[in-house]
Amino acid sequence: SYIGSDAASSNNSVLVTGPGSSWFVANDLTLGYAGSGNSLTVSDGGTVSAASLNIASQLGSGGTLNFEGGTVNARIQFGAGAGVINFKQTNALALSSAVIMGSGTLRQLGTGTTTLSGSSLFTGAVQVSSGKLVLGGTFSSGISNITVSTGGTLQAASGQSITLNGMLNFQGRSEEHTSELQ
Repeated sequence: SYIGSDAASSNNSVLVTGPGSSWFVANDLTLGYAGSGNSLTVSDGGTVSAASLNIASQLGSGGTLNFEGGTVNARIQFGAGAGVINFKQTNALALSSAVIMGSGTLRQLGTGTTTLSGSSLFTGAVQVSSGKLVLGGTFSSGISNITVSTGGTLQAASGQSITLNGMLNFQGRSEEHTSELQ
């Protein structure tokens, strides 16, 4: 199944919202195979399930996954395009079994706390603009760049350190670290 299947297929969006609302895909779901501006939003108790969710598969493509109080049960793979995952929820979201691979962008935008502690091979950028982002498991290694803005908090999970292979930027404030940053 595709949301944006070719270059002419841009600016498509799917919203799965409400308790008990779900979208089940037996195989792979692709968000932005070749088109740009495609989005999938899971909110207010909605659920999306697939074997894998591929975001921005081809060079020049774009796809955005928005968490707004819903869940996604799938292995998430960023492709060669501009892939983004936005955590926009106001409550706590724990993705302890999520596998996120590739080099996209993770953005903490909501006032809630997002905890990423699955076994992943994520090598992209992290932006924390609001709320709290807690990194653990293999999420804590291999990140290319981290930006923390005023109003955002980045934290390593208990007993973990964060390994960074790029720049660490704090905008508009100083930060006290309770965990080692390598």
